[in-house]
Amino acid sequence: GIRDKLVTGVQTCALPIPLLGAAVGVRERSHFTLHVLHFSPSTQALIDKIHHALIAIFGIIAAWYGVKLCLLNRTLATPGLEINLAVLYASAVAGGILLAIYAISMIVAPPPPDSETVPMEVRAE
Repeated sequence: GIRDKLVTGVQTCALPIPLLGAAVGVRERSHFTLHVLHFSPSTQALIDKIHHALIAIFGIIAAWYGVKLCLLNRTLATPGLEINLAVLYASAVAGGILLAIYAISMIVAPPPPDSETVPMEVRAE
């Protein structure tokens, strides 16, 4: 009925958001960071590169499994809206690819540190 179509419509709209949002968060450097340990600039740059390499690996894995899901579900359609399920899972592919590209771009050409960002410090009193 109409309830099934509404639920399916909401799921269709909400599915692409998490990975695409994560990709934008990586690119805009708006993801959460907490500076507890203070390292030299060269050590911090190395840690940032490792961090972004792990994010890129996660994006590649998400895209890979998204492709597998698309291929597995390419003959199925949602019951309410009759949208091919491969189209829905393609958002995981797009989000994973964007996540990997943005993370790799942060390794290759990291932006300069923000002068306005004040790191949160944990102090023992």
